[in-house]
Amino acid sequence: MSSSDLYVLNQHSTTWLASFRNGWGSAPAAWGWLGAKYVPDKPVYTMDREYNRKVWDLTGDPRLTLDEKIVLMFTFDGVYVPLQHVKDVGEACISFYEKSYDGERANNWGDIGQFLLSIAGKKFNRFARGVCLSCTSVSDPWSDWNSDTPQKTWSMFSEAPTP
Repeated sequence: MSSSDLYVLNQHSTTWLASFRNGWGSAPAAWGWLGAKYVPDKPVYTMDREYNRKVWDLTGDPRLTLDEKIVLMFTFDGVYVPLQHVKDVGEACISFYEKSYDGERANNWGDIGQFLLSIAGKKFNRFARGVCLSCTSVSDPWSDWNSDTPQKTWSMFSEAPTP
């Protein structure tokens, strides 16, 4: 079974922090719920790239609440949360979980949020930049650090590149 993993993003490496069982409980849970709410032409999670692009593009949609936007952005490739914003993102993840969990499908956002709150304010090494999420262990960009990785990272609290 796949997992979703949190890492500390350092200047030249990553350090694993935590794992959450079932990778479907992170990005697919968020994309499916947001898609059903805001892009109703296909209200279940799908691998259709055109539909997914509509969901990803919601980051610029004023209908999204702040917690929805934060969770959606946290699923993007290369994004990290600067250490000074870990508490805010943890609270947003919990808020998103509370409204999106249906009691049946995998949804890790509450656990991710609780973990982020538990490390908010923690002192990391002097090279630590922030916290990043790998939505699935099947294709984990953060555990496979290479020379291109630093150029592909961006802060959730800066201008988002197009996925």
